[in-house]
Amino acid sequence: MVDFKIKYKNLYNQYNKKLLADHKANFSVLNNNMNYFITYLKLLRDYYLLTDTQAESEDEISLKAATLVAAVGEYEKYESCICKYYKSTGERLIEGTAEEISKKYNDERNFHWTNFWQLVMTNIEGWSVNG
Repeated sequence: MVDFKIKYKNLYNQYNKKLLADHKANFSVLNNNMNYFITYLKLLRDYYLLTDTQAESEDEISLKAATLVAAVGEYEKYESCICKYYKSTGERLIEGTAEEISKKYNDERNFHWTNFWQLVMTNIEGWSVNG
């Protein structure tokens, strides 16, 4: 039990620092607050993974934890899918015309974006810690 309290305190402190930094940054740069929202979803995901006492193995995580893992994963794929198509220098990684590659990239990006929001819409009510 002591080990759990230490892990939870460390988890909470790290996310609290990140959330406060995101909150402060939102006052200096007006943006859509997505970083704050995603950081909060990651906190919930890690909280449920840490507190899931019913799971006897990693394969048996709770529905809340599984949907949070999926949602955060879809967002991260949305953010990083450009790496499949372009190098940081702008050089193309796959064969095809610029328009074809741009279409493939935009299609994949939209796919992950839509999946992320579908997971959020379907599960957000059940994600609250006290819900």
